[in-house]
Amino acid sequence: MIKKIIIICLSILLPIIAGVCVCWYGVGVRYNPEKNDEIAGKFINSMNKGVITCEGRIKNYRIIENYYYSEEPLLKKDYLNDDGERLFTLEIYRNLCSYQPSAQVERTWKVMFEVFLYNIDYELIKDYYYLDDMSVIDGAGNPQFKVTFTPTNSKDPFTITLSNRSNVVIPDYNSNPEYANKDSKTRNYLQSMIFREYETSTTLSTFSNDANITITGIYTVTNSDSTTSEIAPTKPLAEDYISDFRHKGEEFSTDEFLPGFRQPSVKDTYKNAGYYKWIFWHYLWWEFLIGFVLVGIVTLTYDIVYFSQAKADKEKEQGKKKKK
Repeated sequence: MIKKIIIICLSILLPIIAGVCVCWYGVGVRYNPEKNDEIAGKFINSMNKGVITCEGRIKNYRIIENYYYSEEPLLKKDYLNDDGERLFTLEIYRNLCSYQPSAQVERTWKVMFEVFLYNIDYELIKDYYYLDDMSVIDGAGNPQFKVTFTPTNSKDPFTITLSNRSNVVIPDYNSNPEYANKDSKTRNYLQSMIFREYETSTTLSTFSNDANITITGIYTVTNSDSTTSEIAPTKPLAEDYISDFRHKGEEFSTDEFLPGFRQPSVKDTYKNAGYYKWIFWHYLWWEFLIGFVLVGIVTLTYDIVYFSQAKADKEKEQGKKKKK
């Protein structure tokens, strides 16, 4: 009787263990966000499902990419041409990022700025460039934007170049041409840049706590001799002023910011974002079920054969006793 109970218990436990092992392998290897970029990308897409504005996509990106972030921008503004038409939208945020160059150095918090440029009307921007042959501009593709920060304390300014960074693939929905067809493979993406106080310490160490900003767009054209030239606008596309450009990490407390999902470990970052809950409901539950069912069939078959043979042996033994 005890042997029978042990066999039944094992028949139940083994399928469960098999299902758990399948999930364990999935979490540790198959769906590890450090190794499976495809699945990690699908998770990010799921976060952005139904979010069809740049503002919404930027918000999702900032939550997952920052240790601590500010929900309110230092600057968010639509910049218009002389006719009142929008050229683009600029957003600048301040965050806190973890800084620990080595295990022997205590971790500190440093300021990180994020700059996003979107809603770009590329056709209107062309009006800021004057060439005898404007077809040169038409064939140059989209310009690359530069933002120059000029301190008010007479120190040297510095310029950042915005780009379509690989980890900020956010469609610029209101750019020209308009992002109207989600299936279209020809899309414009928002242009962005991050810079940290500790990466630009030689610039920001003596920088004022306010700054003037200037935005220009640079077209890169290929000459007939295969060299390249840069074409700048005849005047800045926009100019503005940031009254609060404090950039020293020690001036801030994490309590002044919202906690993001970013951690030193990629796994922990995705865990904070709900990645493992997501892969369970999208992949692991049915993979667990498959492992459970397959091993369950094997153990059930064994049980049937074992107990059938045990019953036959018992009946055979009883038959021998009756003959005696």
